[in-house]
Amino acid sequence: MKQLLFGFLFISVAGVLSAQSGTPEEKAKGMAELLTKKYQLSDIQQEKIYQIQARRFRDRELITPNKTSDQSLYLEQLKAIEYGADISVQLMLSEAQTPFYRAFSIERREKRAEVAS
Repeated sequence: MKQLLFGFLFISVAGVLSAQSGTPEEKAKGMAELLTKKYQLSDIQQEKIYQIQARRFRDRELITPNKTSDQSLYLEQLKAIEYGADISVQLMLSEAQTPFYRAFSIERREKRAEVAS
């Protein structure tokens, strides 16, 4: 359950970045820069986070046609992509960085709950 909630964090952040135009690589670079600043990532972690985000945005682009043709399939695929990216990020972070990631996830979830109500 907790991991699913972390996935929604990326969905909300991805929504903001998806609204921006650009290639998946440009979006991944922007997200990687944001996460690098937020979690003070090392050089090795920066490269890994870029790869995770690039894969995430490429996968999201591949499922875009399903958004209009089969929305339930699209949402299922989107959730799977976000969940996979979330798990990859969690595995990449150090033990010291993980509590900050969890706190940020809780904050984003609370903001989404306010908007939904």
